[in-house]
Amino acid sequence: MPEHADNRLQRLKTSLNSGRAARESAGVAHELSQPITVTRRIAVLGIRGGSGKSTVAALLVSAYATHRGDRVLAVDADPDLGSLGLRLGASSPTSLSGLGKVPRVWSTLDEAERCLGRSQSGAWVLSGERGSAAPEVVPPNAYLGVVHGISRYFAVTVIDAGAGMVTPLNQSVLADAHSIVLATPASVDGVVSARRALEWIREWGPHRLPQTLVALTAMSPQAAAIDLNRTAEAFAPFGVVPALLPYDRHLATGSTIEPWRLGERTRNSAVQLAAAALAKSRALP
Repeated sequence: MPEHADNRLQRLKTSLNSGRAARESAGVAHELSQPITVTRRIAVLGIRGGSGKSTVAALLVSAYATHRGDRVLAVDADPDLGSLGLRLGASSPTSLSGLGKVPRVWSTLDEAERCLGRSQSGAWVLSGERGSAAPEVVPPNAYLGVVHGISRYFAVTVIDAGAGMVTPLNQSVLADAHSIVLATPASVDGVVSARRALEWIREWGPHRLPQTLVALTAMSPQAAAIDLNRTAEAFAPFGVVPALLPYDRHLATGSTIEPWRLGERTRNSAVQLAAAALAKSRALP
């Protein structure tokens, strides 16, 4: 019996979509694997508490560690009991604030590695203080001294900064980063907050907007239905295209992220965001 025309059309559409997805995937993988001659620092900031920034930072770290053949470093610079180490399942012998108290020089990679933990994906981790009733805020100069001293041994460094834009530490993180990822909930309020953050960046350092991305994190299954076209219109005046990280039951547990337990859409979205952040970071000297 001859194949129905509708069936042939559907098979053609499926084939075209599969081919397009394969080409996009190949392009993303190519961008992620591009050689890096000078370390790239990518900062992830939460516009407010509960924005999913540590989750975004951990997904970026895992993507780089998985798809690149060189060394990747994760730094927890959140003074409010940051959870990057928890999300990556690794902790370091000392914290960022601990290293910042006594200026030092790491003469070799072996010396630097003694201060770091190692995640399941193979990334090195400099975790923040946990379990302290009054965590210390790292002075900006101490932060820069530690990060510059240790990140030179790594191709990509992802910094999980604290919430908010105006703290002295976060401004140092922003000024020093090669690209910036702003994490915000995938909601109307989250979009409004992100616009305000972009307005602040435009006033503070308009030259940083081309290196800035917005990651909308879906906190519930319903949030995944956000209209990305309308959201893109809200960010168009800043030249920023938003990325959506869909709701994922594994991420929602708040525990250590095991990449093989993530949904396919989540994995693909995280890899695309990682490629975009790296591409923007490469635009700076």
